[in-house]
Amino acid sequence: MPAINEIDLDDFNKIMNNRLFDFWLIKHAPLIHNNESYIMLPNGLQYTRQWMNHIMGEKMVETMFEFARKFNELNLTQEEYALIFPIVICVKDKNLNDQETVHHIQCCYLYSLYTQMLTTRTQLEAKTVFRNLLQ
Repeated sequence: MPAINEIDLDDFNKIMNNRLFDFWLIKHAPLIHNNESYIMLPNGLQYTRQWMNHIMGEKMVETMFEFARKFNELNLTQEEYALIFPIVICVKDKNLNDQETVHHIQCCYLYSLYTQMLTTRTQLEAKTVFRNLLQ
């Protein structure tokens, strides 16, 4: 990813460790649909909502499913979806040594995402989707 090499290595390690669940949920959100999970485990079993409730608890699972529902409703293109990951990497974190560099990188990716949205949507639609994404 362009500009990621500008992030301090210690900060990058903190980011990766702190955002692992965020990445996992964004990656798997398209597999959470109609109040069910269609995520397949490496052993071939389906990681159903029922199993999620047993492992993580109903409150956490409900939050995950609500996030997935809202995320899926954005109907992002593949290009837009790909730009989400660097934006998440650069989410504000007071534990980072060089917050300013991370913030500048995020601004560049946010601009890229909005510009990309304008190629497939009207300006009003792009603004609406962009605003909803940032909530």
